[in-house]
Amino acid sequence: MKFLYILFSFLFLSNSYANGDQLIPNGNYEFIWKHTDRNKTEKVRTDYAEIVDGKINFISMPCSRALRATATKNFKYKFSDDLSKFNVSGAISVWGDQWGNTKEKFRLKFDKKSIIRDDSKFYELKKKFKYVSEKEFISLTIASTAKEAPDTFKCLFERVDYISATPRSAHEMIEGLDKIKKKKTKVFGRLLLPENLDKKVPVMIMSHPSMGFVPSDWFKWFYDLGIGVFDTQHYTSRGGEAQFFYDLASEEAATVDLYRALDVIAEDPRVDKDKIYLMGWSYGAMAVTNAHQKFFIDRIKPKNEFQAFIAYYPYCPLVKENLETSSKPLVILSGEKDRISPMELCEDYMNIVKNSSPQSKMYVFPKAYHRFDFPLLPSILNIGRAESWSEEYLQEKIQGKRYDIGVPHKEITGPNGWSYFSLMNEEERDEILEPDRQDANYIGYNKKADLASREIIKELLLNL
Repeated sequence: MKFLYILFSFLFLSNSYANGDQLIPNGNYEFIWKHTDRNKTEKVRTDYAEIVDGKINFISMPCSRALRATATKNFKYKFSDDLSKFNVSGAISVWGDQWGNTKEKFRLKFDKKSIIRDDSKFYELKKKFKYVSEKEFISLTIASTAKEAPDTFKCLFERVDYISATPRSAHEMIEGLDKIKKKKTKVFGRLLLPENLDKKVPVMIMSHPSMGFVPSDWFKWFYDLGIGVFDTQHYTSRGGEAQFFYDLASEEAATVDLYRALDVIAEDPRVDKDKIYLMGWSYGAMAVTNAHQKFFIDRIKPKNEFQAFIAYYPYCPLVKENLETSSKPLVILSGEKDRISPMELCEDYMNIVKNSSPQSKMYVFPKAYHRFDFPLLPSILNIGRAESWSEEYLQEKIQGKRYDIGVPHKEITGPNGWSYFSLMNEEERDEILEPDRQDANYIGYNKKADLASREIIKELLLNL
């Protein structure tokens, strides 16, 4: 009986994938990070790495809002001298904690007891640690994979801090930024440049929508074109993550952020300062149309100039015929079925813009709703009450009184109308909006419009 036990033990150990002292055999692995809060567990990022004789080479590190690639890249990964143990340590924060002071120090010690699957087809180790509260945990699973990494892209942003300002309206800016109440605001953005630079690169400065972030697929898309990106943090710089009314940052504040970022990025020796462009979505697109206007350029007084302005579904203002803008092209990308930012307002706006900027152009995509370039959305999603934008209502607004930029008013369709609207109390807002609201208001992804719009952007940038 003793002989059979010894023979069985020998056969079991000889079939183990982790033969000898080496805890993690040579091969390709996924490093899977998960966050658990009570009964809810979600994957926060997956990195792809090759391990050879105790050396780790990260091949692909995709973008993730939940846990930044820069964080996992900077963790310490160390094998013991005999490769029988593996430690991962550092300070970690996930989701919104990444913008605050929450940093949980951790040290994961992997050994033979950490192995949960041990065969040549699937080898897996796992460890976890407490995060912030008693019922929160973060785990790291290291799993072998026969699949190749999806790509070699590494979403390794650099943080760039700089000084901006926080005006609440265009009216506050009339006499210049020196006269506003919050004339100095510490803000930051994230810079991602292509690897292995052998020449200066173009950069796209980005302005996020009201939900507070740019969809991460855009970062890789520009990276693959050889264009760097600067992800401006209008909200998180000011202590929040999202807004509907302008409680954190007005579109005017975002406009200042963008021009101050332009001057900072233009000084980076890796960047071609004559090829810096601007792009925004929804709220961020309104900051883009502002940045194109002479009113803001003259008051912010940037040292440099954007070479192109790209606005995805902005809420276009009804402006006077005497509007002056940059001569550089403004491209507006709108959805035919978008009732959050009606194309009719942008058609009116574009007709006036072309007086100063003849190369500017508007594109309308059939059957496309607001946020038509967000692939994580369903094709149609009702998000609740909003203005009806009937033909009669639209024409009433388009034919109505128009205001100079910087003149206060109570028309949400006027210049920087949402900023003035945000300064009102709830009763005043309801009095203006309620008679013209409807219960159905849609957003949704449209693949055809998404791909077509990206081709337009690509062609624009290649021909500048």
